[in-house]
Amino acid sequence: MLSQSMVSKIERGITRLDLTLAIRIADFYKVSLDYLFGRGEEKPLRISEETIAQLSDAEKDEMLLAIIKQLNKK
Repeated sequence: MLSQSMVSKIERGITRLDLTLAIRIADFYKVSLDYLFGRGEEKPLRISEETIAQLSDAEKDEMLLAIIKQLNKK
């Protein structure tokens, strides 16, 4: 899904993880974005793209950073 070099670039702030890809990662692992962020229950939670579109850029950046941290733990 993501190459090691891509993960490294995301961690170093060279590249941003696309939110759509973050959703696909959650779908692939059959978990919610909240679970990836360590913020909620372990049951899958479907979040619509419309809901995500309503988030501020800062909120999206915070979510993506949490996803990256969780992916590095696995």
